[in-house]
This record gives sequence, C-alpha cells and structure tokens, in this order.
Amino acid sequence: MEICTRAISFWTYQTSQEARYQEMSHKSLEDKMSLHEKQQHRMTREANVELTGRYPSVDVFCLSDKVDHGLLR
Repeated sequence: MEICTRAISFWTYQTSQEARYQEMSHKSLEDKMSLHEKQQHRMTREANVELTGRYPSVDVFCLSDKVDHGLLR
C-alpha cells in the first residue's frame, strides 16, 4: 500500500511540474510573438513612411500591395 501511495504522490508531483513547465513555455512563446508583432508593425510603419516620401501622390496601400507581390523594388 505504501508503494502505491508513493507512486501516486510522485505522479502528482510530475504532473504538476509538467503543467508549470508548459505554462512557462507558453508565456515565453507569447512574449516572443508579441515582440515580433511589435517589430513587424514598426517596420511596416517605417516602410510606409519611406514609400510615402518617395511616392507622395500614390496611395501607400497600393504600393504595399505591389511590394508584397514583388512588382515594386
């Protein structure tokens, strides 16, 4: 009986540790994703400012679409 109690205690401990590890991994990945999204938004804004400066009479969204499709270099 004592062996079963120890086994269950160990399994409970391992399960709780795995859950904590998964939570920390999830948070770490969310933080990285958030950072990358912020970098992407910053780069998009900078590119739009540059495109607007080069082509003031052309719609930025039109240029962004052309850049996405490789039509404008």
